[in-house]
Amino acid sequence: MAKKILFIGDSLIAHGDWQSYLPEFVIENIGVPGDSTEETLEKLDQIIQSGADLIVVEVGINDFGSKKYSKARVVENILGLATVIRKSLPNVAIIWNSLTPRSDDLFEVEEVNELIQGTFEELDIEYFDVFTHLRNSHNNRLQAEFISDPEGFANHLNSLGYEAWIAPLKPLIHAELSN
Repeated sequence: MAKKILFIGDSLIAHGDWQSYLPEFVIENIGVPGDSTEETLEKLDQIIQSGADLIVVEVGINDFGSKKYSKARVVENILGLATVIRKSLPNVAIIWNSLTPRSDDLFEVEEVNELIQGTFEELDIEYFDVFTHLRNSHNNRLQAEFISDPEGFANHLNSLGYEAWIAPLKPLIHAELSN
C-alpha cells in the first residue's frame, strides 16, 4: 500500500502539483492561498485525522504579508505551530520547509529562517532549506525565472520553481518514509 503524504501551508503548497511530482505516494494537499500559521493551526484536527505517514509544511510568509506581524511574532507562530503538530503526532515524520524568498526586499525572511532552524532538530522535525534552492544568489530574492506572476504579486512559483523545489526535496521525502 502506498504511503500517504499530507502537504499543508499557504499558496505555494496549494498550487503545487505534488501528486505529479510524487506519483508513488498518496498525496493530500490542504494548502490554502493566503493561509498564515494561525489558519494552519485551525486545521489541527484535519491534520491529526489525515492518517499521513509524512507531513510536509511550508507556511509563515503570509504572517508577514497579510497579517503584518513582526519578525518575533512570525518566529513564535511558526515554532508554536511546529510544537503543537509534533506533540499531537509524535510518531509521524515531518518535513518543515523554510520560508521562501520573495521578489521584494523582505529581508526578515532570511532572519526568521536562521532563528527557527535550530529548534526543529529539538522537535525531531526535519528542516528543509528551500530558500537556498529558490533564491537569486546575487540579491537573495526569488529567482525571476521561477515567478509565475511577474506582473502581479510576483511571489508565486511556476513549474520551473516547483521543479527546483522538488528536486532536492524528493530524496528527503524518500529518506523520511524509509525510516
